[in-house]
Amino acid sequence: MRPPGADRARNAWPAPSAPPRYATAPCRSSRQGIGHANHSQVAEEAGVSLPTLFYHYPDHASLTKAVLTKVTHFLLDTIGRSAIEEGSGGIEAIERILIRLAGSLDAHRDLVAIWLDWSTARSSETWTDYLAFNDDARKLVEPLVAQAQIDGEADPALDVSAASRVVVGMAHMVAQMNLTARPFSEIETAVHRLTEGYFGSRWQGERKK
Repeated sequence: MRPPGADRARNAWPAPSAPPRYATAPCRSSRQGIGHANHSQVAEEAGVSLPTLFYHYPDHASLTKAVLTKVTHFLLDTIGRSAIEEGSGGIEAIERILIRLAGSLDAHRDLVAIWLDWSTARSSETWTDYLAFNDDARKLVEPLVAQAQIDGEADPALDVSAASRVVVGMAHMVAQMNLTARPFSEIETAVHRLTEGYFGSRWQGERKK
């Protein structure tokens, strides 16, 4: 008989407070591409036995899923939701998300590299999961766009869904600028000018005519 909770243990990524025994899985995935790091490589780099790794992640799909779950948690929770909860909504919150992402990339380059790889892996078995992640990311942004419209910061005629896609695209731009070693101040300025131009200045200018 399997011990209670064994099924959960097999599928769950270790909690952030737990020893980072498998923290090298994202590192391996970022170097080799999504789904290409195997159990032997991850176990060797993490310094754990192969049977132990197979106990928690019994197949290649579960290991890949664990890595992508970590990426999702980082982007949606550590960056997105925490930035939203820090202050007011609308355009200010959108900028906070993007700036927080820019400031977190140096310490999380592996996760960001996997995210960018994942976003173009249309032939991968993980593509459906990426589309679900992308939808969740846009759902974080849509209420902020709607709030900006209510507050007069954005054109009421702006399509909220389309605007959320633009913001997700801005996040990719931020990541690319960081990975190509652009200064943080340059990224911060770009974020402000892009959000102001897309949501604010153009609409405010039209309102004054």
